[in-house]
Amino acid sequence: MPPSSLARLAPPTLARVDLDRFLALGALVGAVGWGATALLTARPDLVADPVLVSVALWGVLVAVMVGVGVFATPDEVRFSRPMLVWGPANALASLVTLAVLFGPLPAWTLPDAWALAGLVGYYASARATEGNDRNVYLTAAFFEVTTFGTGTSPAVFVALGVCHVVPLVLVAFTDFRRAPYVLGGVWLAVVLAATFL
Repeated sequence: MPPSSLARLAPPTLARVDLDRFLALGALVGAVGWGATALLTARPDLVADPVLVSVALWGVLVAVMVGVGVFATPDEVRFSRPMLVWGPANALASLVTLAVLFGPLPAWTLPDAWALAGLVGYYASARATEGNDRNVYLTAAFFEVTTFGTGTSPAVFVALGVCHVVPLVLVAFTDFRRAPYVLGGVWLAVVLAATFL
């Protein structure tokens, strides 16, 4: 179904949140969610049920993103090719997360599912953009691959957070040509920190 058909079926939008603001919100949601996931993985003694707290937090964060995406972004954002890829990719990763939590899948599939969602989403974003943003998204897709098969340690969740958050910040707030190198530098710092901590 082409985006124009989707726009006719979709609820009306306020169209007040442009692409940069939506990406900034995504970065904030990712930083809070992945940061809390890493913290609760490292320190499960902080709350009575860290899994329940993490899932509840992510539920609220995802609801905020979906709500803003559906009801507050203009049609050219909410029906863009990248958003039509990110939505199903994140939905599938969410289903894998639930399958891990309720037992049918092993824990290591959770970070891999989110890394795959990021890889697919950032690659689709790169294909739909040009210039520096395209380079940032391609670099992000590459770094998502580097988290495959690395386990479920707090460092892995921090790495996923970096992979998901930094590209959104770079695209939403910067226009400089060295953004892919900044992403690479942040990623290298996380890997080194995780190795020596």
